[in-house]
Amino acid sequence: MFLFVVSVLVALVVSALCSLAEAVLLSLTPSQVAELSIKNPKVGQVWRSFKTNIERPIAFILILNTSAHTIGASIAGSQFDELWGDEWIWLFS
Repeated sequence: MFLFVVSVLVALVVSALCSLAEAVLLSLTPSQVAELSIKNPKVGQVWRSFKTNIERPIAFILILNTSAHTIGASIAGSQFDELWGDEWIWLFS
């Protein structure tokens, strides 16, 4: 039961964090990046590079999100089957 709960929670948390990261990356404006560069040049440089070549961070976020869904569903589905059997797997799927 522990592995079932943990796998579902990890998949959901990673998915939520990926969605949050994608939203932040896509909604950050150039003026906000410039403001970050003034306050903290290292952080500003990182965000500037993310926004300049946006395909790389977006691709990483989407790959991580897809992996979390796939791996989490596989582990959780397997654990659900062990806990409640084949006759109830449709409920979890």
